[in-house]
Amino acid sequence: MASCVICLSNFTDEANQQILLNCHHSVHRECLVLWKESAQDQCPLCSEKIVNIENAIPKFKIEFNTTDSYQNMSLPKKELENKPNLEVCRAVKGYVKKLKEVESLLTDKKLEIINLHHLMDEIRENNEVMKRLVETKNAENREMEKNIEELVAKNLTLNTGFFEFRGVYDSIMNEILMKIVGLKIMMTNAMRDGPNKLPLSVIANKIMFAVTEIEHMITLDCPQCRRKVNPKQIYRVILSFETSNSLKLDECHSEIKESNNLLIKSLKSKITDLEQQFKSKEYEKMIIDEKENEIQLLRSQLKTINGSKKLDNSIDELTEQLKCKDAVINQSLMEVKEIEQMLLDLERASRAELKQNEIKISELSLKLNAKDQTLNDLESKSKLSENKYQKEIQRLKDKLKEACSEIQFLQSKLTQISSVIDDFKIEQVFKNFKTEDIPKSVTVDDLLQI
Repeated sequence: MASCVICLSNFTDEANQQILLNCHHSVHRECLVLWKESAQDQCPLCSEKIVNIENAIPKFKIEFNTTDSYQNMSLPKKELENKPNLEVCRAVKGYVKKLKEVESLLTDKKLEIINLHHLMDEIRENNEVMKRLVETKNAENREMEKNIEELVAKNLTLNTGFFEFRGVYDSIMNEILMKIVGLKIMMTNAMRDGPNKLPLSVIANKIMFAVTEIEHMITLDCPQCRRKVNPKQIYRVILSFETSNSLKLDECHSEIKESNNLLIKSLKSKITDLEQQFKSKEYEKMIIDEKENEIQLLRSQLKTINGSKKLDNSIDELTEQLKCKDAVINQSLMEVKEIEQMLLDLERASRAELKQNEIKISELSLKLNAKDQTLNDLESKSKLSENKYQKEIQRLKDKLKEACSEIQFLQSKLTQISSVIDDFKIEQVFKNFKTEDIPKSVTVDDLLQI
């Protein structure tokens, strides 16, 4: 319900209580007088200058029902005269208020759309950055996998080389052991006394020859470490040939084991790094899934916004339709003016025709008087039979009745034409007062003139 902008109280149904200012704001008449007395010449709501109170327009409470049928247009003339002249102002104000609300809603929707577009751009940029990071991580993973495959292949080659070397090494060591066993037998035989005892010089030469052979066999290049064998190892072998199985713990073998252990440790560290990277990528994947869910939500919101865009388009179409209706209403007003001019011309013509009919009636009455006179003369002069005389009188009476009926018909037609003219004016004025067909060009002065 409307309220006064000065005292903020609601309006009642008392006549001439609500005043419409030139800025289209409503106030009580008493509140406006007190406001003017306090030297306030501006509207308390919009600060627009207030005109003189006598120029302020009284505002009436009017309710339009747009669903009324066209039969409500044909109201009696007295009821139309009792209606207030500024019903249109209230309807126009409501119409403008609705348009402002729709425009504000439209601007809010446009701002929401712009914000959502910015948010979508940010999400797209973040998605592109995440895709690039994922691609780089995938490339790093591929490189790590290739390195692992290369390391595994190298490990296989090392193992195969080690086993080959182990076979060669075992065969050489077996030959050396056989020679050492032969030298031991020879030395035991030399230490015994008997006919087969060899001299010490011969035994020393054989031992030196055997040592050189063993040194030549052992000092072959190691296929893994390429390291020369020390001659001290030969004497260690000769002096401790019973523990030849302990040669498996040779330095080269230990170094190979150490290198393999280091390789295994490096592989384990790389595997742990890859597991950590995999966990980090799983976390990144979870983040990407959350971002995709947010994108889906934003897409659903975008669909709703597109629906609001359709609503905005429908609102724009309605505004265009209203503009077209305004143009049609203005054209219809021009046509109504033309019709009114035609009706005025028709009224003038009907009045002229009525005058002519009155002249004809007077002429007919004169003719009737002349007929009566002639009848009297004929009655006096000629002695007609009584039947013929009555027939002639009856015929003249019938003509007189026909003339009177024609006069009455012309008078009724004239009254009908005048009533139709008044009704048509009233109907056109009231038809233009409907809320949906209010022309924007109609002013208060035009309504007062109507």
